[in-house]
Amino acid sequence: MPVFPFSNGFGASLMRQWALIVSISLILGALPPGAAPSLAQAPEKKEEKKSPVMSYGEAQKWFERAANQGHKNAQYMLGLIFYQGRGVKKNYPKARVWFERAAKQSHSEAQYMLGIIYYDGKGVPKDHVRAGEWFGKAAQKGDKEAQYMYGLIHYERAKGAGKTPKN
Repeated sequence: MPVFPFSNGFGASLMRQWALIVSISLILGALPPGAAPSLAQAPEKKEEKKSPVMSYGEAQKWFERAANQGHKNAQYMLGLIFYQGRGVKKNYPKARVWFERAAKQSHSEAQYMLGIIYYDGKGVPKDHVRAGEWFGKAAQKGDKEAQYMYGLIHYERAKGAGKTPKN
């Protein structure tokens, strides 16, 4: 097999296909000798379509539309936008509001994030009791991180009460 300047990837495959088409055309007499196009005339790789650049602001706008209609995943995503400061200044109180709306609709990830907010005291006073309530709800739905945090809170409570955890 001839070696082409493009030794791997899409370019090599395209060049091999072009060479095969030209060779078969010559063999079958579809092209007179000397009329074969050179490899330099081979079709070029088509440019890949790029998706339009979106912004967090645009995402926020659409999430707000859906969230205001009660869409729990959109409410959760808005909570993340404000919690992480994606395209906006971090705003833990706003994040908490959106997480609460989604959590009240049994969104386990929102319940977990509320647990984190109360556990760490992000925009609210630290409250391990409330954190435990939210972690417990998410844990019951199978959220592994919530299960760990729920266990950790119980461990800390036992340790603080002077009890030694049983193996």
